[in-house]
Amino acid sequence: MTKTDILNLIQFNALSSEVLLFNDGNIIKNFTIKNQEKFASLICAAINSSCKKILLGIKTKKHRASEINYIEFSEDIIPHLKTIIETSIFPTPREFQIDFIEITHKKGVILINLKNPIKPCMTFDGRYYFLRNNYPTIMKEYEIRNLYLTQSKPSLELVGIINTQGIPIYENGELTSLTFYPKILIKNSGTAPEQLYKIEIKIPSQIHDTNNSPLQNYFTGIDGKYSVFTVLSKYPIFQDEIYTICEMKIFATKNNIKTFFTDFLYISIFYSVQKNSYQYLLSELLHFNKQPLNENLFLKT
Repeated sequence: MTKTDILNLIQFNALSSEVLLFNDGNIIKNFTIKNQEKFASLICAAINSSCKKILLGIKTKKHRASEINYIEFSEDIIPHLKTIIETSIFPTPREFQIDFIEITHKKGVILINLKNPIKPCMTFDGRYYFLRNNYPTIMKEYEIRNLYLTQSKPSLELVGIINTQGIPIYENGELTSLTFYPKILIKNSGTAPEQLYKIEIKIPSQIHDTNNSPLQNYFTGIDGKYSVFTVLSKYPIFQDEIYTICEMKIFATKNNIKTFFTDFLYISIFYSVQKNSYQYLLSELLHFNKQPLNENLFLKT
């Protein structure tokens, strides 16, 4: 957001809402204990109301931007606000950003971007807040309970593929094959355990070693030139837990090296909330001597 954007908000009397919440910013002009508490309750209410952007320094009339209430810039204002958020909100927001947008010389507004907050959250005094008519108000017990029920859900995602370095086999000093043993890592980054999930893996049949029993045990069929493997849930994946899917075995020779530059490794994660799909060009995913694969690997020198 730029100076021009701020001036346009004023010019067109933009509406304060849960998309972009306006606040006059008076609570941060004087960092009394009471104002720090008010600031913490504002952030808490915004998070619990799914509001991810707060603009401090905008006065409103009937919830519409009317004029700029300039905030003077100082070196410690942003660190101070970060400290309040990190020490007064529980659970602490995982990722947020605070920017000072200058309108005139060392005067402007402050934009707080709550990128990936965890809700429900509460302030240090154990109270939960929610936005009503764009103002923080204390939540009632049934509202807190309902918010926990609606927000408590798993989130399975692929966090990485390890063991992507090839193991070479040489004959008479010439490279004849590379073997890879990649493993897929998934993580539950949500707020509830996941018990029912399915991991579907598609590998070009030409490069898959059918003698690799850990993965071959999950073979479910052929889809064109791809072998399909399905790993079903055996144990629940808890919050922030990283789970390793069974080891694959992929081999490269001079006869199939071109496949690595045209085909992909496909991974799909099915679980109770949604389906997440990923694809990787094999030549970019797998490496030899810490370098991406080269089509000329098996040419004699």
